[in-house]
Amino acid sequence: MRDSIQCISLLHKLKYIFLLPVIVIFGCKGCFEQTKNPPDWTTYLSDQKGAVLSPTPEKQLIVFIKPGTSREAFNTFLDTAIVRHKDSALKIISVCGSCDSTLLMLEGSGVEAFINGEVAKGGSGSKTKATLSGENDLLYFTTNKSIGFDVLLKDSSGKREYPGYDYQDSITLAVFDTGIEPGLLQGYIISNVPDVCISGATNGWNFFSWSNDWRDDNEGLHGTIVSRFVIDEVEQYKKTKVNVLPVKVFSKEGLADLYTILCGLAYASHSGADIINASFGFYESKNKFRDGEPISDTTNSALLKNFVSSYLTQKNILLICAAGNKSDDDGTIRSLDEINFYPASLAASLPNVIPVTTVGNQGNGRIVSPNQNFSASIVQLGVDADFIDSSHFGFINPINPNSNSTIAGSSFAAPIAAGKMAAYFYSYKHLLKEPAVITPSVRDSIFNILFRIPESRFLQTDRGLLNSINSGKVVIRGNEVAAKIKGRKLIRGFEDRGLRIIRK
Repeated sequence: MRDSIQCISLLHKLKYIFLLPVIVIFGCKGCFEQTKNPPDWTTYLSDQKGAVLSPTPEKQLIVFIKPGTSREAFNTFLDTAIVRHKDSALKIISVCGSCDSTLLMLEGSGVEAFINGEVAKGGSGSKTKATLSGENDLLYFTTNKSIGFDVLLKDSSGKREYPGYDYQDSITLAVFDTGIEPGLLQGYIISNVPDVCISGATNGWNFFSWSNDWRDDNEGLHGTIVSRFVIDEVEQYKKTKVNVLPVKVFSKEGLADLYTILCGLAYASHSGADIINASFGFYESKNKFRDGEPISDTTNSALLKNFVSSYLTQKNILLICAAGNKSDDDGTIRSLDEINFYPASLAASLPNVIPVTTVGNQGNGRIVSPNQNFSASIVQLGVDADFIDSSHFGFINPINPNSNSTIAGSSFAAPIAAGKMAAYFYSYKHLLKEPAVITPSVRDSIFNILFRIPESRFLQTDRGLLNSINSGKVVIRGNEVAAKIKGRKLIRGFEDRGLRIIRK
């Protein structure tokens, strides 16, 4: 009897053994597809070299892969969240290469579907421009952004010879702009960048032509003007030699995008920059998500904040940037406590970010330029204007100092502040030595040192600005500038209104 039961049991087992392949083959449609490894991300990689500005950057997705994310996990994300077995769903049009292979820019129909899907999950967005910024367990992501400034009219300028001062120290200062005209900065352009992450980028880089031809092709020489503002301050004090690293991330028309600027930041960081001048800015959408759900953080873009923190804050690199200019179509909102303007708004959480605006005295005390932004918690410095005409708080053009026509904008205030902080870098550089990472108290200590420098006194406090600028800190232009403008009839000139703050 027991033998019969054992025999039946054996037959049942054999039946199930023979049925199992049948179930696998016929009863589990799609099982093989699900277990097959997804394509490697390089499958979608374009061979594009150099920046190409898209007319619809809001349809492009910037991805910054988090530390610890495996290649397999990223491949799976692309396959399940974006590609979904659809043709033309994904093209990886750029990778930041040796500077940062975890920074990529994606486009395609699958990318657009992902962007629209994330916005829909969050319950907000624009029907025409569904921008977003967010993160998941694997990566940070944001839609690409157009960035630009107004173009100056062509101005006359002469060659500037290197004066040959004996400086007691030297630093590297990266200028993110339209490039530099070498003849106007002779002796101040870096000659050899150590340990560069881009082959051939030993004294600067053009991210558009993907070459070391970083000459300024902007009609008004915006990048050269910005760089000359820096050098004029350095020459005024003759303390720290500045070696300018040209980082051409803006086209001849004065246009750029967020992805190109991020890749430039990685390059500058690898190239040993001590200070970066960023005379630009852009509005960042407040549509932010984590795993498809809206998050309450309305002050920082997750990707931008973490990228700047990784490459600049953690390496104690100062990012001196424009506080932004009021847009003609944006009403009267200029407070960075109410709106976001990046990278300036990162100063709320990253102490190495130093936003700068323009101030001037109209007879009843100093005020911030009516055309520029302010915030007692975010804006760190206000630079005294050379000339005031109603709402125009202008500066003498440094590449044409004999012209009576002035230029205005926070994009010009920033390099003046950068030049002064660079000139006295030796006095506070001990506070920025790694492995210690800059903190708000370290930043305040830097300013306290600059307050006490007896021979310059360029940094002062104006209590009338306490509600507009952090601690009311004002940058005084100096005796050389005062001598240049004495007795001259300056006039209202170019007003940069290109650092737009657009609310959506």
